[in-house]
Amino acid sequence: MPKTKRIAPRRRVFADQYLVDLNASAAYKRAGYKAKNDRVAEVEASRLLRDPEVARLIAEGMKARERRTHITQDQVLQELAALAMSDLRYFAIVEDGNVKLADGAPDIAMRAASSIKKRVRYDEEGNRTVETEIKLWDKPGSLRTVAQHLGMLVEKVDVTTKGKALEPAKVTILPVAGVEVEF
Repeated sequence: MPKTKRIAPRRRVFADQYLVDLNASAAYKRAGYKAKNDRVAEVEASRLLRDPEVARLIAEGMKARERRTHITQDQVLQELAALAMSDLRYFAIVEDGNVKLADGAPDIAMRAASSIKKRVRYDEEGNRTVETEIKLWDKPGSLRTVAQHLGMLVEKVDVTTKGKALEPAKVTILPVAGVEVEF
């Protein structure tokens, strides 16, 4: 068995706290680290996440949680996909106002319904009317989450220094003996 490096107790606490909500800055503070401001906490927490021993503890913690809960990343993604790809045409309202899956709808489609409400009303003559309302979970939010997971959305960061835009990088290319460079 390979010998592992001894990890400082506070780093172990950071790893445990990171697993609570996957918020590195908050985990940094909850682990007892002090920072001048939130930006410093964010930078230092990011540095801790790149530490091989901390990363190993976090990976082990995630695997242990997966075993404990029997919930895998694939299952979560499948649920999100059901919400993201939901379609009202997957639902059929039958005579009594109950909702069932329409022919050809995927079995998982019913999970996209956040609520189903049925109202029964009678008019003056005693005629019965049934109204059924189907609400689906947040489709745009689910699509956004799936797209982020798949790397389809990239967060752009505007970098400035003391309120001024960064100067374009200047590159100097020096000739190397025996090598020709064309531009």
